[in-house]
Amino acid sequence: MAEKKVAYQVNGRPFEGMIVYDDAVSAKRPAIFMQPDWKGVCADTIAQARTVAGKDYVVLMADMYGTGYGAKPKTREQLAAGMRAVHTDVPFTVACGGKAYETLLAEANKLGVVDPARKVAIGYCAGGGFVLEQARAGADFKAVVVFHVTNPNPAASGTPCNIKGRVLAIHGSADPVTPKPMMDAFEEELTKAKDRGLDVDHLQETYTRTINKALEAKPADMTITTHVCRGNFRSTWISSGGYEPVAENLLGRCNYDGYFLEYDSDRAGGFEPLRHLPKGNKIVVLGLVTSKSGTLEKKEDVKRRIEEASKFAPLEQFALSPQCGFASTEEGNVLAEEEQWAKLRMINDLAREVWGK
Repeated sequence: MAEKKVAYQVNGRPFEGMIVYDDAVSAKRPAIFMQPDWKGVCADTIAQARTVAGKDYVVLMADMYGTGYGAKPKTREQLAAGMRAVHTDVPFTVACGGKAYETLLAEANKLGVVDPARKVAIGYCAGGGFVLEQARAGADFKAVVVFHVTNPNPAASGTPCNIKGRVLAIHGSADPVTPKPMMDAFEEELTKAKDRGLDVDHLQETYTRTINKALEAKPADMTITTHVCRGNFRSTWISSGGYEPVAENLLGRCNYDGYFLEYDSDRAGGFEPLRHLPKGNKIVVLGLVTSKSGTLEKKEDVKRRIEEASKFAPLEQFALSPQCGFASTEEGNVLAEEEQWAKLRMINDLAREVWGK
């Protein structure tokens, strides 16, 4: 059984998650994103990850407390304080969990061990609360399973419920920390979300009809585009997954004139969904240049990826841009102003070289 440590940073703080899988198995397996309990990544939770992984799964274990936290002895009071510090800060909970998911999944993809179409999440105790906040924020888990969940309700009132997959919560009704009324409130939240029409199997068709109705009266000389954003706070993100599940509706049936699609990391999947782009005047702007890091991409690498995309749709229906904004919030992303300008200059140069304009 392989245990691969994977480092990442959130707001300048170092974290270290882990990928656990049977390296004797060559087949790609479903990925299980695991939020452990309040002890974090330690010998006990690694043993749990090994049991969960077995021969059939790859476990991506998140670190929410910081590198080395799990190795330090702590009292129950210290464990509780550490858990509360994370869970009551919803932006950090979502950003840290999202960064862990992104980094671990990208590394697992490099190892060639995961099936990117099958991704679920599990959480135990405090980890159950963490993973539910991620799911509420729209993370692309096909399903979420939580055990003995601590604080299943939103840590911040008014937090929208954007859970996309199925949810199973296994919890004792006599638990004094998370009593039955809290679990009842959680069930009511999920029921209300479903009653509002959040049927993930048909939601995209509803969106398509609504968007097209809104676009019916636009003037002929008006161009309207859309950006599929995956989160952009301080170089972090909140969702991932390829475009395949929505591409036919998004590209083929929505009456947009263009699409700004993020393609700067493995989180976006492959270019195959672009085959649904109808031949004609619609444009897909390939977000191949990341706005989350100051590292300047190599021009030849970007050209190669444009060439890969052109296997699925005409080159003349493509354009190039950063994957998202350099500062979607006042805090901005983790890169310098000159690094931003260098990326924009490179994009302009590439546009002239590839499209002649």
